[in-house]
Amino acid sequence: MLTFDVLVSANGPLSRPLFPKVPGLHSFEGTYFHNLNWDNDVEWEGKRVALVGNGSSGVQIAVGLASAIPANDGWYQARNTSC
Repeated sequence: MLTFDVLVSANGPLSRPLFPKVPGLHSFEGTYFHNLNWDNDVEWEGKRVALVGNGSSGVQIAVGLASAIPANDGWYQARNTSC
């Protein structure tokens, strides 16, 4: 079982955010949000983060957080074919 402090969903168009179908997501005790509704109050330093999404937003988020978090786990539901 993997454990995380924060889950960021960066999949789906910004006009219709999508959350991954992860069992137990709604009982997750950490912070979770879609990048459309970015939570500026999250303190990233030292947090274990799950990032879902492999499009441009997901890549930009991963690069931006790389220096603040000890590990970054990314999951990809499907190949990005929106272009």
